[in-house]
Amino acid sequence: MINAKMNKKIRIYCILSGLLGNKTQSNRFLDALKKIDWVEFDYFFVMPEDYHNYSAPIWLKWSSALEVAYIARKKFNDKCKDRDFEVLLINGYEMAIGVKDIIRQCS
Repeated sequence: MINAKMNKKIRIYCILSGLLGNKTQSNRFLDALKKIDWVEFDYFFVMPEDYHNYSAPIWLKWSSALEVAYIARKKFNDKCKDRDFEVLLINGYEMAIGVKDIIRQCS
């Protein structure tokens, strides 16, 4: 564990899905992260009510992947202001599409 030797915690931000079966996997990620003492993390879930709260333009609604990408992007911009993290954990390719430019900044 490199960071344990450096006495520094890794900062992780998680974009997780609370939709259908993905919520189970998302909760498993959180349970695992809680057990790691050299990690600090923050997260949000994309939930069914976000389809209303972050409503996508009508031309994106023809594709559920693009709609979820839009919602994830809008919610990320609302929830994560400082972007002070080293790792971005995303549960779902659709949400990764929505924050692809942020992923490029982190790499």
